[in-house]
Amino acid sequence: MTARKNSRDKSEVHSSGMRKFSILAAGIILLLSYGSCKKNKSIDLNPDVNAANDVILSVSSYTTIFNLMIKARLDHDLLTTGMAMIDKAVATFDPEKMEYGFTFLGDISPDSVRRSGNIRIALSGDILLKGSSALLTLKDYYEDEGLVGGTDSIFNEGVNGTGHLVFSNHVSGGVINKAVEGGTIHVSMVLSFSAPSSSLVSGQDILFLEQGTLSGLSSKGHSFSASFRDALQDALSCPWLKNGIIDLQVSDTDLPDGMIDFMTADGCSDVIWYYFGNSEFKVRKNKFFLKN
Repeated sequence: MTARKNSRDKSEVHSSGMRKFSILAAGIILLLSYGSCKKNKSIDLNPDVNAANDVILSVSSYTTIFNLMIKARLDHDLLTTGMAMIDKAVATFDPEKMEYGFTFLGDISPDSVRRSGNIRIALSGDILLKGSSALLTLKDYYEDEGLVGGTDSIFNEGVNGTGHLVFSNHVSGGVINKAVEGGTIHVSMVLSFSAPSSSLVSGQDILFLEQGTLSGLSSKGHSFSASFRDALQDALSCPWLKNGIIDLQVSDTDLPDGMIDFMTADGCSDVIWYYFGNSEFKVRKNKFFLKN
């Protein structure tokens, strides 16, 4: 009898231990399952924001250079004396070589970017005439201590059916070294700028409509492509692009499709919004805001 009781007690202890082990094992499995589900549901938007920032920097950098050329062509002092100050740059014009020069000495430009170095623009003729072209050379040209380079060419396409003078702008092998957090943007772009031909005179507040596509590799190694859904407004009186939408694709991310919205329709602002799924980010065109 005693032997049977001892055997039963041992069996109950063993059974109780097995039940506790089973409950513990089930708990661990549930915990691991929960953690796995939670991980699968999380979305990393850092690559998207990084690519969006780099799209902004790329478009802004080369648009600024296009604007410099137009401002130089319409600057009365530069045409008459061969020298002027344009957006913190010492601008020169050599009529024999048909060449503009811009020398930046490290001052902060109207768009809050500190520029240094040189830009040379060789012209085939008057850039406001159909068929003329410009080849831009960047020499030790820095934006906020980040070196900018690449092959940049502009061509006057003439006046379209709506009375707008159209310029095509091709950037190949574009490189921008980011001053904050490092990394290098590699980009190619095909842009177009159009404005009423009647507005392209000295003293006018000129507004270009900018369209285009671009692709490349972000400063953190993410492949991206982008296209302008709605034309950006490039007003020479405002140092920032505004009121347009760029669709962005970042192929190797959790959420590959996004949108960059410049929003500002009236006035002049450097505020931009990014949208990725249900997430939105408010940023500003400033090196301290475009860190990612």
